[in-house]
Amino acid sequence: MSIVFGIDVSSRDSSVCVLQSGATREYKITNDTIGFKTLLIDLKEYAEHPQIILEATGVYSRRITRFLDEYDYDYVLLNPLKAKKEINQGLRRNKTDRNDAYHLALAQDQNQHQPNRKEPEVYHQLQSLSRAYEELTHDIISSKNRLHKYLQLTFPELETIFNNSRGVNYWYLVELFPHCQDVRNLEVSTIAKQIKDFKGYGINRAQKLAIKLKHLADLAYPAV
Repeated sequence: MSIVFGIDVSSRDSSVCVLQSGATREYKITNDTIGFKTLLIDLKEYAEHPQIILEATGVYSRRITRFLDEYDYDYVLLNPLKAKKEINQGLRRNKTDRNDAYHLALAQDQNQHQPNRKEPEVYHQLQSLSRAYEELTHDIISSKNRLHKYLQLTFPELETIFNNSRGVNYWYLVELFPHCQDVRNLEVSTIAKQIKDFKGYGINRAQKLAIKLKHLADLAYPAV
């Protein structure tokens, strides 16, 4: 006699449907320690591990799958497209019924999907780090593009100061002199003192950079 737990995961809570010999029992749990303990008590009622199926919903499903992994429960994690297809097939019996937890359980009962292969925790951690890295890289590129747009209005010549190099000294320079008027208002010696502590710089090299910066500022014609 198969027992299937269909779990429809959302951001804050999850709908659970227990399907056994055609009979169903449904309830909701919160996606936190209290809710998962409620689910665990229900799972432990059965001598053999029941079948569990849920849809992969990104970060929302990650918490509950970690909980299931921790207590050594096998589960089927359907990708959203496959889950939608199988749920829609089940809806043909009753087109007004949108209980996805029930239809996930029904899909598992009918199709008997094999449980997902368990991955080591370090694999999930690396996945999370990789996603975070991609997001940070995207943010950096967006910020650089935004800065480029604004410098076109205030001091476009500044982007040529290091022959298109974008090292740490360039970003310090942008922070010090975001507008050409900031340079025009200062003497070369004053500018040199502000940049002499740049990485790889001394007073002589700073003096040369200050002269070049002053020249570029005089050439600039800002829009704002």
